Amino acid sequence: MALTGSVTQAAARLNISQPAITAQIKKFEKELNVVLFEPKGRGVALTSIGQKLIEPVARLFTLENRVDD
Repeated sequence: MALTGSVTQAAARLNISQPAITAQIKKFEKELNVVLFEPKGRGVALTSIGQKLIEPVARLFTLENRVDD
């Protein structure tokens, strides 16, 4: 969602249902007491906290992909 700006596009890209993505993000936000995304037009945008987390999270996924290879 952070890269696509859309739950629908993120779901299609990840081959996961839209409700599943939304539920996981809401669960994560509730557990950490943060809001990562906010509505923007017909899509979503990162909040300031989400923007601070995107780069470190992207690095973690890059490392995970290297380990999996």
